[in-house]
Amino acid sequence: MLRLDQKERLYISEDLRMLAHKLNKDGVLPSMVDLLFLGFGHAIQNNLLPAKNFKRHALVPVSSIMRDDWLLAATATAYWYAENKDLPIPQSSSELLDLIC
Repeated sequence: MLRLDQKERLYISEDLRMLAHKLNKDGVLPSMVDLLFLGFGHAIQNNLLPAKNFKRHALVPVSSIMRDDWLLAATATAYWYAENKDLPIPQSSSELLDLIC
């Protein structure tokens, strides 16, 4: 199982950037990255396929996530999800990041 490259940046879609900013500013979410992980969980729970084309908005480097257990859980879930949805198994950190983001 690959691990995310610590130099890569987590990202959300450009159209969700303002929502993430507002939720963070209003104190609903501790950080904009939390919306990313909530969205990933929502996609898994509702059996949604990853989006293909959208404008990306970089959030933070992977290395800035202090909770390594989040990254491990997201990575393991991404592999499981790809396998169950007959999606290509990630062969690089960037492919893994695309599946999570």
